[in-house]
Amino acid sequence: LKDKDNISKSTLMNQHQERFQNHKKRQKFFLQLEILSNLRNLQAEIIKQFSTMSIHFDIKKDLRYQQGIEQGIEQGIEQGGNEKELQKNKDFVMSLLVNTDFSNEKIALLVGVSIEFVDNLRKTVQ
Repeated sequence: LKDKDNISKSTLMNQHQERFQNHKKRQKFFLQLEILSNLRNLQAEIIKQFSTMSIHFDIKKDLRYQQGIEQGIEQGIEQGGNEKELQKNKDFVMSLLVNTDFSNEKIALLVGVSIEFVDNLRKTVQ
């Protein structure tokens, strides 16, 4: 049964490869086929079949791929910004702990962090 399925998949893709001379239509068909194959847990087989064909789907040109890359870049920037802000808060709290006699509550209020955050840093200073 598996060999019959493989033959029918291969035949289906070859028929459509011949039918779709237009590059965009062919790319759209292959993308649809790959998405549908993923729903049936056949994506690995379809990708294997694609690799034996003379025409390949360039994933980097795919809109969803590009959106994923953009989202990853945005998340990286956001994470980097959060880490920088955390470091700035730590530095500011440390400066206030060393150079003033403010309470943990007052420092937390001034910097905009939790009292626990200030408590933890105060323990490292002592």
